[in-house]
Amino acid sequence: MDDFDRAVATAADVHTIIKEYKLKPTPQVYAIWFAYLSREKPELVQAIDILISNKQRITEQIHNDLYERFFMPDNNNESVEEVSRNLSDKIDRLMSLLETANDGISDFGDSMDSSLHDMQSSEDLGEIRKIVAGLASEARALQEKNTSLSSKLGEASREIQTLRSNLQEVSREALTDGLTGLGNRKAVDRALRDRTQEALEHGKQLFVAMLDIDHFKLFNDSHGHQVGDEVLRVVASHLGDAVQAPHMPGRYGGEEFIMIFTDLRLDQVYSQCESLRDSLSQHRLQLSEMKSGPDRITVSIGVAKYELGEPVTEFVGRADAGLYRAKEAGRNRTVIEEFGQS
Repeated sequence: MDDFDRAVATAADVHTIIKEYKLKPTPQVYAIWFAYLSREKPELVQAIDILISNKQRITEQIHNDLYERFFMPDNNNESVEEVSRNLSDKIDRLMSLLETANDGISDFGDSMDSSLHDMQSSEDLGEIRKIVAGLASEARALQEKNTSLSSKLGEASREIQTLRSNLQEVSREALTDGLTGLGNRKAVDRALRDRTQEALEHGKQLFVAMLDIDHFKLFNDSHGHQVGDEVLRVVASHLGDAVQAPHMPGRYGGEEFIMIFTDLRLDQVYSQCESLRDSLSQHRLQLSEMKSGPDRITVSIGVAKYELGEPVTEFVGRADAGLYRAKEAGRNRTVIEEFGQS
């Protein structure tokens, strides 16, 4: 069977799956199942196999998550691309220098072979001396060339190391919130995809806690945006201290933060959230006596436990529902949102 026939057969199998599972025949669904059946994306195949083995119904939302994860381009910023191109150019230059060095050594070896042959064929002492002098001259020239190449190789190596460091820094910045230093929304979304996959594969407990600063608008209205920014930094600092690896804190957007907890029990997650909430409530902002308004930071927190096969959006949405229930109950508290409750 040639490639065309194989593609046609795979497309027919995709159509069968769509009919059997009563899926919407969208381009995204076709792309997912075509890639699955043709085994062209091993990580996608693994993700779907895990869902199937856990007897999870692959809903429209799960299809959307799969498409976003495996088919949407990772929009790295132009700085990453530029540094990557520069790094590639420097590596090409390094390889060119190495080829030049190898060519010089090869040429000298050929010259040595030729000169040895000439010396063996000659009984004229003057001719032999002339041959030896020529070899010595070529050896000096090769030494000078290699000294120059060595310097250039060292320079290229240092430039590559600098570019690698720059690439790592730019990549880190692309996943970091500039104001708070925590992981940004892109980093959070990536972590959630990875952690839910690990939970499916290994059966680990996974929790998300959504945190929102109570009455944040009052800080901005009463004290100005600089104080509002300081409030965000204070909350981020407490989060960074309280939520250590392998768990992850991040800024989800605006005054909303997120905590991802791996392989803990629900009571441990609740205890950490309450400890963080209590620590923040005891913090007092240093404000000018001339200004009136809030100087105490309180937060509301919603917690959700991941259910195997649950779409990431629904998982986070349940934590958000718990957060809003905490606000409705009077704020400055932690609420656990059970599966099926929201």
